[in-house]
Amino acid sequence: MSTLSSANVIRSEPVKITSAMLSAAVITILLFAAMQQLIKSNTAARPEPVQAEPVQLYEVAEDSEIIVRQTPPPMPPAQQQPLPKPLPPVDSTPNISPGPVSIAPVQLPQHGGPDNGWTAADRGATPLVRVEPRYPTDAARDGISGWVKLAFTIAANGAVTDVSVIAAEPARVFDREAIRALRRWKYQAKIVDGVAVSQPNMQVQLDFSLQTD
Repeated sequence: MSTLSSANVIRSEPVKITSAMLSAAVITILLFAAMQQLIKSNTAARPEPVQAEPVQLYEVAEDSEIIVRQTPPPMPPAQQQPLPKPLPPVDSTPNISPGPVSIAPVQLPQHGGPDNGWTAADRGATPLVRVEPRYPTDAARDGISGWVKLAFTIAANGAVTDVSVIAAEPARVFDREAIRALRRWKYQAKIVDGVAVSQPNMQVQLDFSLQTD
């Protein structure tokens, strides 16, 4: 009984091996077939590539028309035009004209002597040239009038020297013009014993007044 069992076992082993090999071959063939089928299906399902049209991101500017510049006509000859006549300047100062500058008599010192008079060889100073002072523009514009009292010396040659202001009303308004005018005065110098001498301590007052229209 055991001998039969062993023989049966020996006989059944090749059969099992053959069956296993056949099964493996079948499975392998089936796998290859499935893979081939998958490859075919993927190839058939893949769509043909579509060529995409180019996308234009900006508009290409068209070439502008060629403009041919024409030569400009020649310039006409320049015509000489008469220059406009200049207008007279407009005076912005008020319509105030300075009045005459009055000159007070020059105070001459008295001649002293035993007979309290002049000798034949003596002669007092005699004015030759008197220059009126210029009226200051600011004072004329503001309507200011006044006077200046001056002290001076008549030199031996008749010139006026050592001019100084004794008093003025108003102060420092007419001083400069009064001094400038007095320095231009001319005298015939005083004669003592036939000789020209200087004469100090002379005084004069210059008045400045306005004339309104």
